Amino acid sequence: MGAAFPAAPRFPWSAPRRAKPGRSHQGEAVPSRISASPRPPRQCAGTESPLPFAARWAGLSRQKRREYSQRMAKKSKNKAPKPSANGAQGATNTMISENRKASYKYEVMEHLECGMVLMGSEVKAMREGRVSLEEAYGRVRNGELWLINSDISEYRQATRWNHSPKRPRKLLVHRRQYEQLSRRAHERGLTLIPLKLYFNPRGIAKLLLGICRGKRVHDKRESLKEADAKRRIDRSLRRGRS
Repeated sequence: MGAAFPAAPRFPWSAPRRAKPGRSHQGEAVPSRISASPRPPRQCAGTESPLPFAARWAGLSRQKRREYSQRMAKKSKNKAPKPSANGAQGATNTMISENRKASYKYEVMEHLECGMVLMGSEVKAMREGRVSLEEAYGRVRNGELWLINSDISEYRQATRWNHSPKRPRKLLVHRRQYEQLSRRAHERGLTLIPLKLYFNPRGIAKLLLGICRGKRVHDKRESLKEADAKRRIDRSLRRGRS
């Protein structure tokens, strides 16, 4: 008898091929595991029916739908309002500064709420109320909106990282609002005047900008007469209540 040859080594490429899912090596059809045992439909937590909400809603009667809608409306109505950033309940703005002379010197045509690009020391000073808008105005420059000559006093604790009190500050508006504002700003006799500066319920600083037209002397006199008449009426009403 001849010598026995050693067994050939098994290399990775000599390993038997795996059968493809659904077919055997001989080509016979193999039943799929998914088709043989389908997974049961997933049930929602707290519900007995595995059907989605849309299907269950379609199966409800008109009376059941009305009762469900009324129950959801009552639940949303009784929900307490979320607290704002400054801890107060409801949507209220915290006033920082108001340009009272604007209503006397100008006739406000339109209003626009703008955001502001500020430094940390400026926000701290604004919370202390150390802001003046009397000499401020808006300016369209290089495709952007700026607030010029607004006075925000320095914050003492900021030390060397403090800000310049009257530096130009960029205003943030939507593109459509900016295009409309830039067209109106270039009209003759119109100017951009800041009216109010405040914190919104989320604690973000907002500026109310007005498109204004300067009043003439007789217009200013009429404004003074109207303010005087309103003051007298309020005074007489307070006396009548007391």
